[in-house]
Amino acid sequence: SDHELKKLYVEQVQKLKVSQHVLEALLMSLSTIQSDHEMQKALSALLSSANFKTHKPELIKLATQNIQSDHELSQLLIATINTSDFSPELQSAIQSAALNMQSEHEKGLSLINIRRCRRIE
Repeated sequence: SDHELKKLYVEQVQKLKVSQHVLEALLMSLSTIQSDHEMQKALSALLSSANFKTHKPELIKLATQNIQSDHELSQLLIATINTSDFSPELQSAIQSAALNMQSEHEKGLSLINIRRCRRIE
């Protein structure tokens, strides 16, 4: 089930040694999760892990492609903004994801947090 798959990611994320092969397999496996909520939780665990620091833009792109709920995507983006080193690549991926949302409310929340984070830097 999606819940069990997400649980596995959350439990194992700190133990993974990330190589390009591991990342590709992980992205392929993650894309099988159908539930937006479980996808958001699994990606949140990965995005908050130091092991995936350099792969965060790729994970945000995966979220944009696989999470249909603007609310779940917005929650993921805001959590990432608030906990990440905000590299130009990550900022671009987050901003692109936010701009593609249909919900003006969720889009606005995400963009406000991006602007707030830029002012803090």
